[in-house]
Amino acid sequence: MLSATLRFDTLSDQLADGYSRPVRDEMLVENVGRMAAAVPLGTGCDTASPPHLVPYGTEEQRGLAFSTNISSLTGRFYDEDSYRISKIKKLDMEYTNKARIFAPLNSQYKMMVSVENMTVEYRNSGVDSEWDAFAGETNGDIRQTSLWGEYEFFSKGWTVCRFVVKKENNIIAGCQISIITIRFLGRIGYIQMGPCMKEKSPDTIGFIIDELKNFARKNKLLYLIIAPNYPETDIVQHLESNNFVVKKAVLPPTPKLEATLLLNLTLTEDELLKQMKKGRKQNIRKGLEMPVEFKKGEREDLETCFNLLEATAKRYNSYPEINTLDRLYKLWDLMRPHEWIDLHLGIVDGETVCCTISYAFGNTFQCSYWGWNGKYANYNISDVFDWCLIRYAKEKGYKYYDLVQLNLECANAISSNDDVPDAIKQKHFYGPTLYKMRFGGSVVTYPKIYAYYVNRLKYFFIHKVAGFMIEHLNTGFIVGFFYRLSRKRKHSV
Repeated sequence: MLSATLRFDTLSDQLADGYSRPVRDEMLVENVGRMAAAVPLGTGCDTASPPHLVPYGTEEQRGLAFSTNISSLTGRFYDEDSYRISKIKKLDMEYTNKARIFAPLNSQYKMMVSVENMTVEYRNSGVDSEWDAFAGETNGDIRQTSLWGEYEFFSKGWTVCRFVVKKENNIIAGCQISIITIRFLGRIGYIQMGPCMKEKSPDTIGFIIDELKNFARKNKLLYLIIAPNYPETDIVQHLESNNFVVKKAVLPPTPKLEATLLLNLTLTEDELLKQMKKGRKQNIRKGLEMPVEFKKGEREDLETCFNLLEATAKRYNSYPEINTLDRLYKLWDLMRPHEWIDLHLGIVDGETVCCTISYAFGNTFQCSYWGWNGKYANYNISDVFDWCLIRYAKEKGYKYYDLVQLNLECANAISSNDDVPDAIKQKHFYGPTLYKMRFGGSVVTYPKIYAYYVNRLKYFFIHKVAGFMIEHLNTGFIVGFFYRLSRKRKHSV
């Protein structure tokens, strides 16, 4: 019988003060059934030798693998209640049927373990082209890509961990978890627009939820947030039956998307025009006669684009989501080599008066950010600009054009046959929502955002007490305070 203590060395685990230290971490192995010797990926398994863990390869490839062909294992295990290393235990095949491995969040390794007929991998940080390709194939959101994780680390200091499920060496499901560290309080797990699933059977969804709950517990998260993308409604009923609760809107993080408007680009141009409101079609026809040049932008145009985004945000008494020029350059440099980001400009008499930044990922073209200096409003620039982008996305072969972010209350009021109440018309997002809905298309609602608390104590103090206090006190001040606690700090590498 093979006996060993599983452990590995890293230079990870960033400390709160920004320094890193060498650590030797014991790996949690729970309910081990068919785990064999740990070997580098791409090599054979020699069960006669003791398990060993070897970091390897490039930044994209580094990791560890666990083959699975022995029936029992002796090792060190975390105690379920105290989270401390407990005494040597022996587990036999007779009593076990699953295997799970949880690694430290910043370990910069890839862990893999076989569970029944599926293989589960935990991948921590780095560019992951295999996962990105899968996210695109399942028409997932760009926020689930490893490149987005790199951008978030640069812009916000968030780290990421990817949870990947494979069957017959093909990815069938998974998600990318952003880890938000709030100083003095703890860590929050945040799954944006995920998980991504090719196989959506109840067993697969249930397995994913079980693993995510264990991930939250073993990494001592304050709570885990799941904000599903609109195609992934199948997961909602499973979340509600697995102790996930609807997240209070005031608790961080605070995603803004409630609904969006999708145009079906498989329709002909005449059919797309036919579903628009009469005034919108007239504005497009008149605008096309104006002396406005529309062209694709390049990296050297980003500074001009950023200035237009800032000018637009100021008119709405807001701020751009990409709030520094350095972040915009970083986003472009990460995404543009894969053609996942586009910049388009509107020029009048040699002056750039408007721009859009769009995400092109999977089968969807998202018109995400709009900047305009306010000039030449009588040219119907925004109407024509969107029509030109719709035609561009259709020519590129995308299936949907996403106008991004409707206010759901305003959208419901506009969709009804009744007159829109004045109280709705006074809302901040009524104008943009009305503008987008006049293109026709389909209003798509995002599922609710869910939170998982690892125990009732955290649920009571965070969800109940803290949520109540933030709702009834100065919300803006408290949310800003949490943001300042979680903002990026400099790390030594």
